[in-house]
Amino acid sequence: DETVAEEIVSRNVEAFRHFAEAAHKPKFQDPASADPANISPNTVLPSMNTWRRMARLSAIRAVHLANQGKDKEAMEEALHSVQIGQKIQESQSSLIEYLVAIAIKGVGLQTLQKVAALSKLSSDDIIRYA
Repeated sequence: DETVAEEIVSRNVEAFRHFAEAAHKPKFQDPASADPANISPNTVLPSMNTWRRMARLSAIRAVHLANQGKDKEAMEEALHSVQIGQKIQESQSSLIEYLVAIAIKGVGLQTLQKVAALSKLSSDDIIRYA
């Protein structure tokens, strides 16, 4: 539903900006696990729900952009979830964070498939994203 997508995108502009910034950071580091000496069974881990929610919102935005013919912007948006998920996977994180990272990356990869199917990008452009 394009009307609902437009409303979601317009209400979350700042969140998308922060999500893009996170995607372009060199790595993911959870302060709770930054120093392995401080990790114990009592270590409180941050909620990963915000990351999962943002990946879903990013998917909505990417498909919305693709429906508007903004194929490159749509591909870039979909890649944010893949990049963030990969960075969390590569970080020194807990098993729960690792599993959430896989889910985040999966949302991004599925969105890339949808965007590629909707896009009018050339094969060369799509290969560059691959």
